Amino acid sequence: MRLSQDDQELLGEVSIKNLQAFTLAISSTVRLSGSPGERKAMRYIAAALRRWGYQVEEHRPSCWTSWPGAALLEILGETPESVPCITHSMAAPTPPEGIVLELADVGGAAPADLAARAVTGKAFLCDGLAMPSKAFRVEQAGAAAGIFVCGEHLHEMITSTVWGSPSQDDFPLLPKIPMVSVWQELHDGCVAHVNVDSVGAKGATLLSEAIAMAEVRGVASNAVEKVSGQRLSGARPQRAGDQS
Repeated sequence: MRLSQDDQELLGEVSIKNLQAFTLAISSTVRLSGSPGERKAMRYIAAALRRWGYQVEEHRPSCWTSWPGAALLEILGETPESVPCITHSMAAPTPPEGIVLELADVGGAAPADLAARAVTGKAFLCDGLAMPSKAFRVEQAGAAAGIFVCGEHLHEMITSTVWGSPSQDDFPLLPKIPMVSVWQELHDGCVAHVNVDSVGAKGATLLSEAIAMAEVRGVASNAVEKVSGQRLSGARPQRAGDQS
């Protein structure tokens, strides 16, 4: 790659030291919408821009915001268990005493998943991130609360399909049920990891040549045969094989 003279001159003016200082200053505080931390970060940016010769005008509109609070999820029974979780922006709060509901597993919350499961008055259990479209579909199906199983890491999400401050027309679309996300405890309850690579190729129906570690070859072979009717004949992974 070759840079033009103008690009080279511009690149030469970039200061790694200043970039690091700027990033550290901005990331040193929690910047929730409308919070003092956000205002502090904004004024730091404004001061830097003014030093560089720019004019800065600060606006203070009235906006609809939502700050996620604390959340508690418990599995009831003879030995109740508390499950670490977080809630999300725009999700509705519970009453102070909380709510007790039955679970309904809705898979990925696709229309076909919801057509096959009754969720009215129940807490839905959904695979994946707390995406607004999923939350909206399941709430419209009658669910009273929601639990998203989002994988190895929890993600801060917004559960509303309404972006920005709602108008009178779309205000009714704001979520009306509480929702939380939990970790998927993969390493505690999983016996094998299946890596599906480059799926979707036209006519790709051969599964028998999949690779498998010796320790899980029996499990993998049974799974492949159950799904496809084919017998696993593939070799062990190569030393540089992709096991991500």
